[in-house]
Amino acid sequence: MHKPEHSSVFLAIGHLGKTVMDITNLIEPETISLELKAQTKEEVLLELVELLETAGKLDNKNEFLADIWKREKIGNTGFEQGIAIPHAKSYAVSTPAVAVGISRSGIDYGAEDGELSDVFFMLASPDGDDHHHIEVLAQLSSKLIEDGFVDSLKKVETVEQALVLLTDVETEQSPAHYQDRVDLSSVYPSPLKQSLARAKEHLLFGTSHMIPFIVAGGVLLSLSVMISGHGGVPTNGILADIAQMGIAGLTLFTAVLGGYIAYSIADKPGLAPGMIGSWIAVSHYNTGFLGAIVVGFFAGFVVHLLKKNSVAKQYDLARFDLYLSVGRYFCHLRCSDVADWCSNRQCDGVA
Repeated sequence: MHKPEHSSVFLAIGHLGKTVMDITNLIEPETISLELKAQTKEEVLLELVELLETAGKLDNKNEFLADIWKREKIGNTGFEQGIAIPHAKSYAVSTPAVAVGISRSGIDYGAEDGELSDVFFMLASPDGDDHHHIEVLAQLSSKLIEDGFVDSLKKVETVEQALVLLTDVETEQSPAHYQDRVDLSSVYPSPLKQSLARAKEHLLFGTSHMIPFIVAGGVLLSLSVMISGHGGVPTNGILADIAQMGIAGLTLFTAVLGGYIAYSIADKPGLAPGMIGSWIAVSHYNTGFLGAIVVGFFAGFVVHLLKKNSVAKQYDLARFDLYLSVGRYFCHLRCSDVADWCSNRQCDGVA
């Protein structure tokens, strides 16, 4: 059977296996809009979030919208064939759901192929339930690679028609067979396997950001040695500067590895603690990249737990005061140094 062009985008997710959770339970008439009014990416994300809020799937619309944008900053969720799948795991989600929207005019969403996007699926998953999130993505991907599915969805005229198309699940099966399929819900990966899968994701995320530093550092250092013709690291001139840049890249990769592992776990708040902790572990305690990995995971989980704490909610309010206080301190410190220096110079002049 011929596959549409966008199949390569979704096959990797679809190959996660036969999933258990039924995506058809997550799509309701209240979460479908066949006439999106949005004209921009910002407007379409807001409109889809409002669909979920109206359907009672969210505890906090603004928080979930912010989590959607955090995911978009990691990577655009617009794909080929006019499909976009914005998604987020969020504590603002009270009930897992999928919002479906169709734009008749198309929206510039920043898709990979540069074309306008007109079919939107917004996935809302509770934070902390990675297995559910992957299952929904896998089932949706399986539908999207079906021949003619996207074209048929674009042509529907009523919400009922869209719902039938989206929730079409082997209606010829007997009730007993369907019950057997539902009973498979007990066959979930164990908590240990889920934890290991999440740890692997975090490690791969950190590694993917580390590799460019190793490659760039190695290339720069090799070039400087090769061009110098001495078989050693240059000690002066521009070649020495290039060599130092290469050495810096090879030195920083452990900090980047730990930092982005923590970032994967706790989002942006985990980046600095992960980087700083990894740098200290490697430079002061010679732990190597294994130490950077351990510190990255530790920093990420600590920050993730702190984000759940009620005290963390005060952070945004206190952050400005903290920056201001620190700025004042250093400003006062530097001004005092300047004043002392000038005073000493005047004394020297008198002497």
